[in-house]
Amino acid sequence: MKTLAVIVCGVLLAACMGPKELSEEELAAMRSQFELTHTACCSKKPMVEKIELFCKAAHLGQPEAQEYLGRIYAGRYVNPYQQGQQNLIPQNPVLALMWYDIALQHRHPDPLMLNDLRLDAMSKMDQKDLDLALSLQKNWRDIPCGVQQKVTTKDTEN
Repeated sequence: MKTLAVIVCGVLLAACMGPKELSEEELAAMRSQFELTHTACCSKKPMVEKIELFCKAAHLGQPEAQEYLGRIYAGRYVNPYQQGQQNLIPQNPVLALMWYDIALQHRHPDPLMLNDLRLDAMSKMDQKDLDLALSLQKNWRDIPCGVQQKVTTKDTEN
């Protein structure tokens, strides 16, 4: 029952909790950072650089960048130029779910697709991990992302 509540909450989150209002300067910085990131997305840039760009845009509140980070943590981000570099960040369904939920809160343009990604991440988690993903959302801007990121989940404890 608690898992169902987490699913329903995540889907409705975008309607219930919008992002804080941003100034024109903040919106411009967010758009600029995402454009830079999106341009780098399928380029030959090293994966480490791409992750840093996604991280900056995600922390500025850009929902597509948040989705990309979720995909990276879920092991679902593939770029033909980076074969062999996908494992720079270990798969972490807790952080994947957290970023997907944050993207929903920031009104991601495709909430149904994002919910499918959420459900996939949740299928790899137990209740403890679901609770952790939910609690991490409270201070998501303080959570580092990138190759040096450290958040303990059952997958990273070993």
